[in-house]
Amino acid sequence: MSNVIESAISWALAIANDDSHGYSQDANKRFAGVDYDCSSFVISAYKQAGVPLTSTFTGNMKQDFLAHGFVEVPLKDKQRGDVLL
Repeated sequence: MSNVIESAISWALAIANDDSHGYSQDANKRFAGVDYDCSSFVISAYKQAGVPLTSTFTGNMKQDFLAHGFVEVPLKDKQRGDVLL
């Protein structure tokens, strides 16, 4: 899983450092590969890293991530690449 996490982080950093990307909550834009809101950014990062997620907003992320091998951990134990919901 560590290579998936690092791949997701690398993608997220590249997008964050690219001024052609921005923030949008418009449903037509958030998964179009240009602009993202918080949840679509995290979902897209992990999808790009090979996790076959189907979630589309914060409300269905937890179930989707858990179904794909992620586990709940106490906040005090957070690590690089964790998804905080």
